[in-house]
Amino acid sequence: MDYREIVEKDLGRKLLSTEIVHHKDGNQHNNKLSNLEITNRNGHLKKKHLTSKDWEKVIQDLLVDNINITAQNFNNALDILFTFRQKEIIFRKIYGFRLSKTEKEYYSRIIKKKIRAVASTTLYRIARILATQ
Repeated sequence: MDYREIVEKDLGRKLLSTEIVHHKDGNQHNNKLSNLEITNRNGHLKKKHLTSKDWEKVIQDLLVDNINITAQNFNNALDILFTFRQKEIIFRKIYGFRLSKTEKEYYSRIIKKKIRAVASTTLYRIARILATQ
């Protein structure tokens, strides 16, 4: 059964053309009713699940051509510093997806501090010294 049909059967009506069925866990094959929710286009864009391929595309878009680093290496480096959820929030912010109030607070309280630390030239110099020891 198609996931739209599953939701329609549960609702007892046809879905409107403006209603989109979102898979909460991001798995298009998991059509359990508990994994499906109705949203609209704007709501669905906010809930978009970013995969590693998406992250690599974002990273490629952000990197300047003269930087000799692959998106995969950069993605691996991010994995060391940020959790999966933190990376998702970072890239949703880069793509311009609207963050929830909780995500905004978490971004400013936790993630932004880590990003500032990474951008610190002093921390970079210390890291280079420690990495070679």
